[in-house]
Amino acid sequence: MASCLLSVCIVSYNTELLTLDAIRSVLDDVLSSQLLKHRAEIIVVDNHSTDQSLAQIKKLKTANTVPLILIENNSNQGFAKANNQAIKQAKGTYLLLLNSDTYLQPGCLEKLVSSFDQVPDQSTADLGGYPQQLDKLGAVSPLLINPDGSYQPQGGDYPTLWSLTNHILLFDDIPLLGPLLPSTQKRTNYHPQTTPLDQLIPIGWLAGTALLLKKAMLDEIGLLDEKIFMYAEDVELSLRAKDHHWDLALQPKAFVTHLKTASSTRAKAIEGEFKGYLYIWSKHKPIWQFQLVKIILKIGIVLRIAIFGTMGQSVKALVYRDVLSRLDQ
Repeated sequence: MASCLLSVCIVSYNTELLTLDAIRSVLDDVLSSQLLKHRAEIIVVDNHSTDQSLAQIKKLKTANTVPLILIENNSNQGFAKANNQAIKQAKGTYLLLLNSDTYLQPGCLEKLVSSFDQVPDQSTADLGGYPQQLDKLGAVSPLLINPDGSYQPQGGDYPTLWSLTNHILLFDDIPLLGPLLPSTQKRTNYHPQTTPLDQLIPIGWLAGTALLLKKAMLDEIGLLDEKIFMYAEDVELSLRAKDHHWDLALQPKAFVTHLKTASSTRAKAIEGEFKGYLYIWSKHKPIWQFQLVKIILKIGIVLRIAIFGTMGQSVKALVYRDVLSRLDQ
């Protein structure tokens, strides 16, 4: 194989059919690309699945020409650590972290990799007066879509007390005003009527669902934080990237369908998100902000309990009650 340009890293855990579909979509996209067909590899890290994932992936490995490396763990190592295992073996200039419950739309990979050709690789300090100007691009993501073609949230604004408050206390849901407020969780960062397709969209953080990383950036800032078992590791990595003057962007020409049916539960995702913010603030932010963030998170949880209780959605209300009881653990 010629020098490797792209390594696609997929973590698998009891998602046999989903993982196989994700791998096949990568294979199809690689083999149809003149840029990537001889310069890409796939690395699958299996977190000790108990279904037929391993056997089926091994069959797929022998039936295709694209290099497919399988790493078998003896226990569930979590999302961050498993991805780091793949990253350490990866040979690519660019590394795509891809969830197992996704599949690529045609041309996605080449569009993502080619994004880096759109941005001059210069010091961010040279463009310090232009916060929306991309220069030192470190990561790019496609737009995430549902199976029906509608858009999913993808990333958000840089985590600050203000952007977190707008998200957690639902200020960003206020009609007319909400979309104008910075928020750590954007409903959508792409508006087809106003966003040119030929321009990358600067963003504060990118979700790890389908995240293309420049290896040179990881060499500088480090890998995913393995103290985060799952959820918020993408926010933390993005924050470190931005603090080291690397820019992040969305590529509006590239699309990935996200099924939202991974092996974790919605309750774990909610708990992981809230605890993730506490961890990020304890690691990166001034100490005086930590207790304030905890108060904001608790108010946000109580607010959701009240809203879901009023709407008759008792199951969701109970999930948030459970999260509130474990937030300090």
